Amino acid sequence: MIYEQITTEGKLITISVGYEPNLQEMQKAVGGYYAEATCVIPDGKLFVNEEGLLLGLPTNEIVTSYLVNGYIVGDVLVASPKGILAHFDYILGVEEE
Repeated sequence: MIYEQITTEGKLITISVGYEPNLQEMQKAVGGYYAEATCVIPDGKLFVNEEGLLLGLPTNEIVTSYLVNGYIVGDVLVASPKGILAHFDYILGVEEE
């Protein structure tokens, strides 16, 4: 799995490749305690700040638009087999020729 942070500013930062980040790395990526949310990437996982709404974190426009059926606030951590960019054809519903 590849673990990548997507910030509310639209930055994509690779956190780890091939291993699950430890508790401190995951909490740092989402800015606090984390919870798993449903992700549209096949075999993907999405981790969000558990208290994001209570803390009034800003909407993560990229994640809200492409990776979930709902809306997400704050920075997130996405785990996927191939990395986010490799999944955009699936996410956007397009196929490479």
